[in-house]
Order: sequence, then structure tokens, then C-alpha cells
Amino acid sequence: MKRILVFVCVLVLGGLILNASPQAGVSKNATYDITGVWRVYLDDYCQEDYYPYGDYFKFMGTSSSGTWEYYWYLEFIQDEDGFTYQVDGAAVTVSGYGHNLFYGTFQNKDTIVGIGYSEEDYPPCIKLERVVNDQPPFGNFELPAEGAVVSGSIPISGWALDDTMVTSIKLYYSSVPGSEAKDSKNWHLIEDNVPCLWGARPDVAYQYWDYYYCNFAGWGYMCLTYLLPNGGTGPYMLHVVATDITGNSTTWSVTVNGDNANRVKPFGTIDTPEQCGVAEVYASENFMYRNWGWVLTPLPNTIPADGISVYVDGVKLGNVTYDLYRSDIANFFPNYNNTTSGAGGYFDIDLSNYDGYYPHTIYWYAIDSAGNKDGIGSRYFYVSLSYDTWSAASAKSKTSFTSFIKNNRAKEKKKLSRNQFAHIPVNRIEPISFKKGFNENSEYRNVFPGEAGMNRFKIKTGEIIEIKVSGDQFSEITGYTVLNENTLGPLPMGSTLDKKNKTFCWIPGPGFMGKFECLFIEKGKNGEMSKRNMVIEVNLGF
Repeated sequence: MKRILVFVCVLVLGGLILNASPQAGVSKNATYDITGVWRVYLDDYCQEDYYPYGDYFKFMGTSSSGTWEYYWYLEFIQDEDGFTYQVDGAAVTVSGYGHNLFYGTFQNKDTIVGIGYSEEDYPPCIKLERVVNDQPPFGNFELPAEGAVVSGSIPISGWALDDTMVTSIKLYYSSVPGSEAKDSKNWHLIEDNVPCLWGARPDVAYQYWDYYYCNFAGWGYMCLTYLLPNGGTGPYMLHVVATDITGNSTTWSVTVNGDNANRVKPFGTIDTPEQCGVAEVYASENFMYRNWGWVLTPLPNTIPADGISVYVDGVKLGNVTYDLYRSDIANFFPNYNNTTSGAGGYFDIDLSNYDGYYPHTIYWYAIDSAGNKDGIGSRYFYVSLSYDTWSAASAKSKTSFTSFIKNNRAKEKKKLSRNQFAHIPVNRIEPISFKKGFNENSEYRNVFPGEAGMNRFKIKTGEIIEIKVSGDQFSEITGYTVLNENTLGPLPMGSTLDKKNKTFCWIPGPGFMGKFECLFIEKGKNGEMSKRNMVIEVNLGF
């Protein structure tokens, strides 16, 4: 039986009364108040290739103020006069910037059907249903496990979904003993914006495929335990609170045992960019961004000047300029070898070639004088390129709203599926070379495709993998993540496909877990084509 894909978003309406004209399921001259929370689905008869690019689409707002928040491809647009309602009998039209964004009619007081981008554009296949029994978020707190011994920087991760939409995930700690630790009045905030990560949990997305935000279920955060009470040594509780759009919340808690007193590995954190922050760079500064952080290591060891490496989207860019004095770190950690000279450091990154639509990852890796090594922080961030004067490049980067909609609606019609590459043969003959870990001197190992031409790899969260997908005989390569069995999306967040060297690199950040199926299309110098199938299984670690 064919499974029908249903994508859900949330529409919050307030203060709008609709006069319904006679039609099936609607009383003659009835007046309906649509204040409340609505879920938006694809109707069952939608053509699969015609549904909106659902993984990036949500629409919500309040009609009483005339204010709308409209998200598209993670872009944010807000204009109090930009979006308006027009009610004509039982019809509803939402317009903005001269275009009808939605058009539909009432089927009954709790269902609106036939909504499309306009009355004439696209099949009328979107349906709104009122949320009647609003439920709190559900999910799981998976790392660290109950009773785990932790030190340094630790990944805190899990997943959360909701019948409407999870709007925030906050992380707290409590260090008081016994049952008092579960009393929220004793909690202290660590992070009020733990990110929900696109594509981080394919296992959850597959199980809860009918939840619109299933591809955003995974959440993760890197926490430096040294900044907790008693330097992160001793028992304490971690609390995660997920809240939905109507204010319902769910809390998960675990008890862990901090052991920084016996730690020998380096520790520290990345200061900029902020977690899920925007790294804004300017043409006048050659799009260079200064990435700051700090690193120390327990006595008697020292961090050498060249002991910290910087990775962006799984690719090493160079070493941090280190040994810069930081008074805040010197005061907080007075008895470490690097404190006097300086625990701070920076690295300048050229962001001119980084995509502004999707999040990126930045990761530091440190090695001390005794060879002790560890990851130092992991951040998700966005890139914003700002041009000082108008140019062809700036015009390209600053797409107008209407052009933005037009371009992405064209993408929807060309939405890729695995079936479009079914005719291309699988490359079962040539091996794939790969290596794992941060030892740059380690050698690549060859593996041959297994059953059905599938290549399988296993890594842990925070571990790097480099895969030479194709040989020199291929001139072009493209890569995709397989979503929902057949749909193709971008490669995993925070990864890089070097099309020149045919190499795929990835350091899965906090929150990523599960089996990530990828498809690579190779094109030879004479035009011949083949494909590579692979699964990268990410297990919780660090």
C-alpha cells in the first residue's frame, strides 16, 4: 500500500469571523470564528511531485493585528502591512506583495480545503484542520544517559515533536540534593535556545512521517561543564523543557556525575559565532569572519601555539592563532599553564563561498603537550553576506521577495526523487576509500560495495569521516540525502562534498543520530554516469 506523505504546519488565527456561503458541510449564512490553532496538511489527492517544499515551509500569524510571520527556506519576512485577509463568503484569500499566497474555502467549521498559492496556481490540495485536543510535546532525552560520568564539553541531545509545533527548547541544571533538584525554582538556565536541527534524526522522521516538523525533531547542544557549580565536579541534574506554540510544555531530566577533578584532556569553548547565530561578513572586508574561543588543559600540561585546529562543515581550515590573554579566563581558571600568557585564540574564515540558506557547523579540536586531545565546542551558525555597494553579486544575493517565491516555486516543480536516477547503474566494481578520526597522517582504507551496491559506515557524534566517493576518471559528482524513502534533499547539515577532489567530509554535531542514507551521482569525462549508495550510521558519542 502506498504511503501518503502528509506535511503539517501551524496557522494561528485570532479575531477573524468568516461568513460561510452554502456548500457541503457548511450551514447557510453561518458565521464561524476561526480563532485558535490550525494544522495544515496536504490533501490525500495531491500529486506527490506537486506538494510544497514541505521541509522548509510553515505559515502562522494573527489576523486581528494584520501581522504575519512567513517562513520560507528558513528565511524570515515580517511586515505589518504586507499580508492581508480577504473574506468572500466561504472563501479565504491571504495576499502579500501583490500575490495571492493562499486561497481556499470552508468545508465545515473546522476544515478549510482547496488552499493553493492562488486560485489558479497549483492543484488545490492543501487542507487546514482546527486543532481540537491540543497535546503537549513528546520525545526523549537521550544524551547524557542517566547516571553517566561526564567531564569537559559534553553533547546534550534528544528529540521532541508536537501535534502543532515545538517553539522552544530550554536547558537547565540544578545541583541541590534529592527531590529538591526536580523543583523548577531551584533550576538555573544554561541555554534558552537549544536548536532543533534539520535532518538530525532520520529514525524519528521516518517513524513520525505525518508530523510536519518531523525533520526538525532532533535537538542538540554542547555544554561546557567546567562552568557549572564546583567546576562541574559532583552530581547534578540536567533538565530539558520543550514548549509548543500554545504554551504546553514537557520536561525531561537526568542525573549525571561530573568528574572534571580527574580530567586530563583539554577543554574550552567557542565564543563566536553564537549558537545558531549569524556570521555577518562584508564585501569591504573580503567576507572574512573572525572566529573566537579559548582553550586550556589540566596541569602539568600546556596547549602549544599550534595545538588547535578549526573545522567548518567537516573540513579543516587551519590552526587557531593562540596564546592571547583573556582576563575573564585568567580570573576563572587562575592555576593553569596557559592562563598567564593567554588562553584565547581566533581564526579568520573566508565565508564568501558558504551557502546562506542552510546552517553550518564549526568545530575546534585541541592537542596538548602530552598528546591529550579532545573536541572544543561545536556550533551551528548561519552566514550572511553583506555588500557595501550595489553589484551583480549583491543583486544575486539579495533576491527580492517575489523573485524568491518564483525561484523556489520553480524548484518545487523540479523536486528530485530517487526514481529520477533509477536508470543510472550502481557502481559495484570500484572501491570507496575512507578514513575516520582527526589523525591527519592516518591512511585511507578501501571498501567494496555490499548488498545492493550499498556502502556502510559507522561513526560517533563528534567524529570526523572523510570518504573519497569517486576516482579521478569522473569529472563531476553531486550528492543528496534520501528522505522519506524516495525524496532527495541536501546532504546532511554540516557536511561538505568537495566536487574537485570527489571527497565527502562530515563531523556530526550534537543532536545527530541514526542512519543517514546518501546518494551520489558520478559523471565520467566521456559523459558516462553511475551512482554510489551509502549509509552513514551515527551513534551517540563524544
